[in-house]
Formats: sequence, C-alpha cells, structure tokens
Amino acid sequence: MPLSTLFHATVAPTDPVFYGFIPVATAISTLALIAWLLRGGRALPFDHPNERSLHAAPVPRVGGAAMFMILVPALLLLGWQLLVVALVAVLAALSFLDDRKGVPIVVRFGAHGLSAALFVFLTMPEIGVVPAAMMVIA
Repeated sequence: MPLSTLFHATVAPTDPVFYGFIPVATAISTLALIAWLLRGGRALPFDHPNERSLHAAPVPRVGGAAMFMILVPALLLLGWQLLVVALVAVLAALSFLDDRKGVPIVVRFGAHGLSAALFVFLTMPEIGVVPAAMMVIA
C-alpha cells in the first residue's frame, strides 16, 4: 500500500446536516474558551505591554487556541489528509508552548520549514524539486 493512501480521508461528506456540525462545534468551542477566560484564565499566558504594544493592560495570548479548537476538527470533517492536519496541530502546539515557556527560534523555524516541506510533498507530489523548494522557502 502506498504511503500517501494512509493520509487521505476515506469518506467524503455530502450530507448538508454534516456541514451544520461545523458552526455548532465552533459555537461550543468558543463558549468553552469564553467560560475559561471569564473564570480568570490563570493558566493562560499573558502578553504584558511594552513600548511596541497596542494595549495598556496585560491581555491573554490565546486567540489562536480558539481557532485551533475548531480548525482541526473542521479540516478532518472536510476530508483533509490526516498528516496535513497533524502538521497544523503540531505547529499550534509549538506556538502555544512558545507562548507559555518560550521556544528557541531555531526550533520554531525548523518546525515551520519541515511542516512546509511535508505539506508541499504530500499535497503536490507531481511538481518538480525546484518549484517545491521555492514553495517551501516562500
């Protein structure tokens, strides 16, 4: 069995009720995050203002968490390749870790570069090496 077949969805959703699930999941994840923030969100990382900031008080740095909570299930439901969705999840987790603890720039750039290379390789295997390399660098 070719490796690429392991990462393709086997079911293509066609039922309109299926697509109704996406806004419901969005609403649920948004409400969960709002409830977490209203309870104090003590475990959340905060961005403290500095000379380059647009805000005057500390604000939570978790806007991407709400997007991630719906993006990954939505991509899976829409039939995206599992490995591509996993790359999104790894980059989101790395970004969250960077917000919490700090991640060296070499690790962040390496993860983004590797993800870009895998994305191009998995989604466009028919293009040549030079166009693929240009897409990864871009």
